[in-house]
Amino acid sequence: MKSRPQASLRRFRYHLLSAFGLAIVYFLLIHDNKLQQSSPMKSTVVKSDSLDLEEPLVFHMVFTTGPESLSTLNLRSIESVFYHHKTAMLRLYTRWSALPTSLQELGDAGYQIQLVSLNAEDIIENTLSYHSIQEHIDDAALKAWAKNLSRWRAEPYWYSNESNLLRICLLLTIGGVYLDTDVILVNSLIDLPDNSMSGREGGNFICSAMIFRKPGNLFLAASLNNFVQYYNGRDWGNN
Repeated sequence: MKSRPQASLRRFRYHLLSAFGLAIVYFLLIHDNKLQQSSPMKSTVVKSDSLDLEEPLVFHMVFTTGPESLSTLNLRSIESVFYHHKTAMLRLYTRWSALPTSLQELGDAGYQIQLVSLNAEDIIENTLSYHSIQEHIDDAALKAWAKNLSRWRAEPYWYSNESNLLRICLLLTIGGVYLDTDVILVNSLIDLPDNSMSGREGGNFICSAMIFRKPGNLFLAASLNNFVQYYNGRDWGNN
């Protein structure tokens, strides 16, 4: 038979853990409630060269896989965009025929989610015709590379390499913020001192999971040239 102090200690621990668990559930419910009940303002998508931090931001995410791969982490990433930027426009580049229910609910609540057809050929063509960077990109090399798209698509890491290419092209021509689909924002980007930034992964490496650039950025133009010149679709992380 257990002593009274031991039994009391076990009850105390049980009640403490129960209270802690309820606190976590309460926090999650409040967080979701704030996101769903807030009233986002309608805004216009910024597509010009004059990207301004005071204007609603354009976010880009690329899903090269099907809607069945949409995970809880992906959903939290998307929700974090609107939690900190209620007037943002989120452009999802996919081959989906429609938004999954979980994302449609955000659209129905007033948040701006645009489903954009993921077509590498069209995006490359738009990049080649973008007037502000024509003198800074090797258009002949990019055209030659694009002729081998059917070959690149057959390689094992194309799903990743396609995303790497498109993030450069989209920010070069549209500007805004690119986010990997597992990046969760913990603060607003509005208060950044500059609207041209990338993350640091460690050492001398730049992390491309989050890129914030104006359209026509010369660093991105150089990145595109580097991507094409040193492309190796069979070496993970090379591109």
